[in-house]
Amino acid sequence: MNKLIIKKRIILSVLFLVVCSGFFIISFNFRDTAQTQPQRGGWQLQTNLQTMLNGSMIKDIIFLDSLTGFAVNYVSNNSDTGCIFKTTNGGNNWTKSFINVDTYGKLFFKISFVTDSIGYACGGGGIATMCKTTNRGTNWTKTNYSWATAFRGMSILGKDSIYVTDDDPLVGGVFRSTDGGGNWQRIYNGAQYNPQYIYMINGMIGYYSQGYTYKTTDGGFSWAYLDNVGFTYMKFFDTLTGYRISSANIQKTDNGGMNWLTFTLPSIPDAYTSKYILNLFFVGRDTIWAAGGLLEYLNPYRNFGTLYKTTNGGINWGYQVPDTSIIHTPRYYFVNFKNIKHGWAYHSLGQGIHTTVGGDSTIIVGINQVSVNIPLDFSLEQNQPNPFNPKTKINYKISKKADIRITVYDMLGKEIRTIVYKKHNPGNYEVSFDGSSLSSGIYFYSLLINEKIIETKRMVLIK
Repeated sequence: MNKLIIKKRIILSVLFLVVCSGFFIISFNFRDTAQTQPQRGGWQLQTNLQTMLNGSMIKDIIFLDSLTGFAVNYVSNNSDTGCIFKTTNGGNNWTKSFINVDTYGKLFFKISFVTDSIGYACGGGGIATMCKTTNRGTNWTKTNYSWATAFRGMSILGKDSIYVTDDDPLVGGVFRSTDGGGNWQRIYNGAQYNPQYIYMINGMIGYYSQGYTYKTTDGGFSWAYLDNVGFTYMKFFDTLTGYRISSANIQKTDNGGMNWLTFTLPSIPDAYTSKYILNLFFVGRDTIWAAGGLLEYLNPYRNFGTLYKTTNGGINWGYQVPDTSIIHTPRYYFVNFKNIKHGWAYHSLGQGIHTTVGGDSTIIVGINQVSVNIPLDFSLEQNQPNPFNPKTKINYKISKKADIRITVYDMLGKEIRTIVYKKHNPGNYEVSFDGSSLSSGIYFYSLLINEKIIETKRMVLIK
């Protein structure tokens, strides 16, 4: 190619970069533009559980690893039975691991595993029930408790320490077992304020919800009013930092629940977006998946379930619309990941999706630079050469051991490729990026330390 032509292309590209930089330097935001079709491709449809449910509803679902998972159902009529369902092939097929054969226990509410083998499922309908397995769900032992109506909430601190709740105003309250469910003690009765949901951080500090949020600091024997909103989901990483779903919003506290910050989730262009969040799942401390969003298009009318994702603890959020082109799921009630790639999302009626590649590319709206002060322990260099065609190299420095990820985005903030993802020891590193499959334009690459965006730079591909 004529050298003059190449020189002109580089000059035009640099001018284009300068113009675009004016927008990005002001707020350093990736903004999405109008999108008429939802994202798809990284998720596979799973319908076997929907068939097994026979019209009943999932109340809880968990996965122990990339293959083994469990679900419990909520039965609304007397002709069906409450069951614990199990999959050993990543959700493609499900079997009934436990079938309730008596009148009680048709309503399961929660299932949780405290070790790889020991798990509990609680529920009840008039009489509370608890099922326990010690062999990874091969066998379950069910116990009825006539002194309670139903165990609606459950929080497990270890294989022996279990808290459950019953919201009945007369016989309900907070119950605790210290021997793995063998014996129970009612440690609190709040009458009309008896809780539905409970979350214990440790043996002393915890929270419960019944329209309002209450907190205990003495192991559940007394509870103090915290605020006038309840929660349906809660997770704390220590006694100060935690998250909850309250009024279908995602909130975060850094002071033990005294104050909560409500996150603003992105809207999706050219569509009505419902951000009614129902479930969260954490992959590590900063990567959060949120289920419950609904996307609606008109002319023609279509609706799609939406998943939200953040990789920096909620500072910035992106979204995925994981339609499989086969069936439209209007809303996902549950989301569960075992690592950054293997995950599931399910509707309450049992239709689900599964990914082994981290889902579709996440459209990230509002990726802001976390701080203008780059940690001295890490540095991200400008790629060389820049502009490039089609290969370039990126150097970075790590001064202490950490999980490192370098991800490339296009101008809309869409993830293009993760080119580094592993734990690093201290040292200087270099990685090559090949843009052969990409079109000419401006791209961005971010350095993430322990799944938190530290620094972002831009590069220009010219073909």
